[in-house]
Amino acid sequence: MSIRQEIRDQAVLELNVAPLPVGVPQASKRRWQPGAEERTAALIVLTTEELTNLVGGRGASLAARRLSLVVQCINSTPTPAVSDDLVEPMLVHVVQRLGNTNLNGLVTRIEEQRTTWEVAKLDRFYLSASVLFVVEYQTKRDDLSSKQ
Repeated sequence: MSIRQEIRDQAVLELNVAPLPVGVPQASKRRWQPGAEERTAALIVLTTEELTNLVGGRGASLAARRLSLVVQCINSTPTPAVSDDLVEPMLVHVVQRLGNTNLNGLVTRIEEQRTTWEVAKLDRFYLSASVLFVVEYQTKRDDLSSKQ
């Protein structure tokens, strides 16, 4: 398993520490398919991009990595009037749990970058609020499963 997968899985574990606040579902790593009906609230951890810099130049054996880790807070409602109120407890929980952690020693730094909101009208009104974190860690240049 790569360190990237371990980071994602550890973030899921951090978000699922009991007791969960009212209105906050268990987190998962299952990606939500836009346009798919989702009757229950969802908290989804996924990765979107990773930048890599070699430590010490082209011949270096270490890679410093900056991983974009996104937590999507998704909820649906028959009326848009309460959609923001439904995802706010999830957003608060995500920032509290991931805002000050090193993910069990897997990362050297985690920093919240921004939150974006999207609304879609399907069978119901869907609100997705996504919190972007940048996660820094190091691996061997040619071995994503070897933390350095």
